Amino acid sequence: MKSNGKNIPPDYSVIGAVVNFNKPGAERALMKLHDRIIRKNGTLMVYCGKHKPKAFLKYNCTARALARQAHLVVVLGGDGTMLLAASILKRTKTPVFGVNIGHLGFLSETSAKEMIGTLNNIFSGNYSMDTRMMLDFTVMRGDKTIAVATGLNEGAIVKNIDTTTVLISTYIGGKLMSRFRGDGYIIATPTGSTAYALSAGGPVVSPKLDACIIIPISPHAIAVRPMVLGFSEELTIFVDDMRGKVALTVDGLHTMVLQKGDRISVKRSEYMTHMIRCQKRGFYDIIVEKLRWLQR
Repeated sequence: MKSNGKNIPPDYSVIGAVVNFNKPGAERALMKLHDRIIRKNGTLMVYCGKHKPKAFLKYNCTARALARQAHLVVVLGGDGTMLLAASILKRTKTPVFGVNIGHLGFLSETSAKEMIGTLNNIFSGNYSMDTRMMLDFTVMRGDKTIAVATGLNEGAIVKNIDTTTVLISTYIGGKLMSRFRGDGYIIATPTGSTAYALSAGGPVVSPKLDACIIIPISPHAIAVRPMVLGFSEELTIFVDDMRGKVALTVDGLHTMVLQKGDRISVKRSEYMTHMIRCQKRGFYDIIVEKLRWLQR
C-alpha cells in the first residue's frame, strides 16, 4: 500500500527499531527516525536490549512485543545488529531494513544519511523483498536434545584459548566424509559466506543458492578443505574428542558448551529473514564495493 504523503501507510504504521547504542551516531539516527515516524502519525517501538537511553524509554519494548506488533523493523547498527533482529523476528514475516552505522555492513541497505529518503521510498511502495535462508542447529547428547538454535549467518564450533585441538567427524548423507583435528568448524549459509566463513578461507557464495558451506578452522590435515553442500544431503557433525573447552556459537548470539561425544545436526530452517531492498545494486555490486576487488 502506498502512502498518501501525509501519513505512513497502514501496512507500516507500527515501526520497530533494533539499535546498537554502542555505535557512534546510532542515537542520533534513531532521533531522526523518531521524528519522521511521529510526524507522519506512525507508532514507534524500540528494542533497547541492556541499554535504556532516557530519550527513548517510553518507546522501549521487549523482543517478543517487537516480533508480535511491528510491521517493519529498522536496524540501526552493523551486521551484528542485523543478526540480532533476524533472531528476534525469525518466527514472523516482518521485514527488516538495515541502516549501516557499523563498518562493512554487508547486510545493510543504506546509510544513516540516506535513511529518511529510503524510508520514503518504502512507504511509497518502491522496494523489493530479499528473502534469506537460515540454518537450524540441534545439539544431541546421547538420546537427549540439549539445545536448538537458528542462525542467519553461521554456527561455529570453537575451542577455548587454553584448548589445544578438537577432533571432529563430518557425516554427509549418513556417510563419513572427514575426520580431523583442528581449531574448530564453521557451518555457514550463503549470507554468512561473507562473514566469519570468509575470514577462515571459505568461498563467497551467492545468497540465491540453497546451500550451506562447511569450513574447517586450521585443520591438522592439508586435504580437509571447505565444501559447499546442497540441502538434500543430511549434515551431522560429531565432536569425537577435545583437549579443553569447546562450544557451538550461532551468529554470536547463542552459545552452547559441548562435551565429548556430542553430535550436531544441521538442516535448512523453516524460518527465513525478509530484507527490504530499495537500491538497484545487487549482491555482486556489494561484494565488489565492500571487499574492494577492483582496487589495485
